[in-house]
Amino acid sequence: MTESIDKTFKYGSYIEDPVLTNSTVETGIGGLLRLYKSRTGQAAKNRPHRIWISKTRYYIDLELTKEQLEKVLTYKRKLKEYKAAKAAGVKDLVRPQEPRFKNVKPRKIDKKSDNKTLDQWDRLANRYESIAANTFNCSGNKVFGEYFITLTNRDKRIRSKVIADAQYNAFIKRFKRWLSSKRMKNGKPFKYSMLTVKEYGKQGYHYHILLKIMLPISEIRKVSQGTWKHGFVKVEYLKDALKLSKYFFGSKYNRVQLDNDQELAKERITEKQAMIDDFKRLAAAAKAKGKDDLARSYLDSIKHVKDDLKALRRALIKRDDSIIHTSGEIKKTLRVTSQDKFLWQYIRQNAVYMYSELIQVKDVSETGETYILNEIYNDYYKLNREQAAYLYNYIEQLLKQGKAKTK
Repeated sequence: MTESIDKTFKYGSYIEDPVLTNSTVETGIGGLLRLYKSRTGQAAKNRPHRIWISKTRYYIDLELTKEQLEKVLTYKRKLKEYKAAKAAGVKDLVRPQEPRFKNVKPRKIDKKSDNKTLDQWDRLANRYESIAANTFNCSGNKVFGEYFITLTNRDKRIRSKVIADAQYNAFIKRFKRWLSSKRMKNGKPFKYSMLTVKEYGKQGYHYHILLKIMLPISEIRKVSQGTWKHGFVKVEYLKDALKLSKYFFGSKYNRVQLDNDQELAKERITEKQAMIDDFKRLAAAAKAKGKDDLARSYLDSIKHVKDDLKALRRALIKRDDSIIHTSGEIKKTLRVTSQDKFLWQYIRQNAVYMYSELIQVKDVSETGETYILNEIYNDYYKLNREQAAYLYNYIEQLLKQGKAKTK
């Protein structure tokens, strides 16, 4: 079995005014607005569903008879009860027997690789960008109270995820305790937003923290350096949280997907490292001969090779580059449905249409039989930052009043 996700773009709205209020709104402070509806490509009563019987095996309900479907659902219910009883400490349990059918066999999916695919990198980057655009400074200028903290380990031999995470967790526990102890003039604690990205590279594990709190950088630097005892600490102003996405996760064009061939990845890393050494020697030789322009071109080439090298190293590691910590007032993209008239009136009057997208989720069997599991119709609009911030805050109020539901 293979799962296929096809995307088609067009100019021309899928969601017309009469059905706007039945669609879902997805918005953030950044200014991009998405309206979408999710519906099957076939009649609702004939919609195919996957019925999972394990993490890698499932049936398509339309391929089963009524009796077979009832047996599978009964097995799933009994298995759930069995697991719950086992977790509660009940002994002498008999595991339910999985039903078998002569005319239909469960479909299988390949076991997930330990390495990130391109889609997984994209989802991780999109999650980060959503938080960054809605919570942190993206202006490109210094802003008081927004900081970028880097924690590295002086012992590059530490490759253990468990040890590295234990060191970070001990640091963040003490750091948050200090943040909570700080008080404003009215005696109330400072509000703060914090996000941590964990990376693994040539220097082993290291952590990047985005922090938003109305305290001077000198205090943040002093406490960070006094709390992190395992290596280097760098504290600087956070100028553009969105720009950091490329640094963390690479651009869409250089994220490398090497799921299975680990040896090939290692060979390419060795080649890239050799290229960097060669360019350094060539740059030094050119500079010695007074050819500064040629030397600069070699140094520029080193930068590009280093980008490729970082992407290749990511392809070797397991699922360790991640957003591992968020706390405080983190504003994420909102996805809601609502019948509020003013909400839809505001969108009609202020949102500028950009383009539309159709996403089809298909299940293709080994014999070539295809089921359309879902179709998602997306219309994308643009708001300026002030309009987007107003809409975001208005939707938050609708959620508090029970006039909108999250999706």
